[in-house]
Amino acid sequence: MLRGLYASYAGMRAMLMRQDVTASNLANANSVGYKQDFAVIQAYPRRELTRVEGGGRTSELGTVGDGRGGSLVGSVRTDFTQGALKETGLATDLALEGEGFFAVRRGNETYYTRAGNFGVDGEGRLVTARGDLVLGEDGNPLLVGGNGIEVGQDGTITVGGEARGRLMLVAFDDAAALEKVGEGLFSGEGARPAEGLAVRQGYLEASNVDAVEQMVSMIECFRAYESSQRMLQAQDRTLQKLIDQVGKV
Repeated sequence: MLRGLYASYAGMRAMLMRQDVTASNLANANSVGYKQDFAVIQAYPRRELTRVEGGGRTSELGTVGDGRGGSLVGSVRTDFTQGALKETGLATDLALEGEGFFAVRRGNETYYTRAGNFGVDGEGRLVTARGDLVLGEDGNPLLVGGNGIEVGQDGTITVGGEARGRLMLVAFDDAAALEKVGEGLFSGEGARPAEGLAVRQGYLEASNVDAVEQMVSMIECFRAYESSQRMLQAQDRTLQKLIDQVGKV
C-alpha cells in the first residue's frame, strides 16, 4: 500500500513538471524564433526487492517483488521544427529557412539563436534585441552602420553597395544536445558551417508553438494530476482505516 502512495505521488510530481514545460511554451508562443519543449514521461526503472536476513545475508528465497511504481519526467526535449515566416519589411529583421542558427556573442561566450529580430547599436554593430553581438563568419562582430543594408540568402551583407561581411550560420549534427540558456539562446559544442540554409531579409520566424495544442496539454496535465491525487487520498483513507482497526485488536 505504501508503494501505491509513492506511485501516486510520483504521478502528481511528473504532471507538475510537464505542466511547467507547457506553461513555458504558452508564455513564449509569441517569442521570435522560439522552439517549444516537451516532457518525456516514462515509468520508474524497475528495482528488484530481496529479503536481507541476519548478518546482511541475502535470502535464498530470491526476489520478493519489485520497487517499480509511478512515472517520472525522463527528459525535456526541444522541438526544432521550422516556425512560420512573417514579413516585417525591416532591413535588420532576418529569418532562417532550414536547419541552422545565427551565432551571437555575449561577454566572452558564443551562443546560437533562431531569433533574427536584430538592430544596429551606437557603434554600428549588428546586435540582437538584448544587445548581443551578431557574429560574422570570421568570428568578429558585423559592422553594418549606414543606409541601405542588404542581406543575401547566403548571409552576405552589403551596405550602400559595399561588402561588410557574411553572417556566421552554423548547424549541429545533434541539435538535441544543445542546451537552452534562456532568451532564445542555445549553447553547445560541435558547431559547423550550415548547409542548405537560406536567410530571408525583412522576415521573422515565429515560434513553433501551437497554442491550442498546448492548452489541451495543460488540461491533460490537470486531469492526470487530479486522478493521481484521488488515488492518493483513497489509499490514505484505507491506510488510516487499517491503522484504526489494528489498534482495536
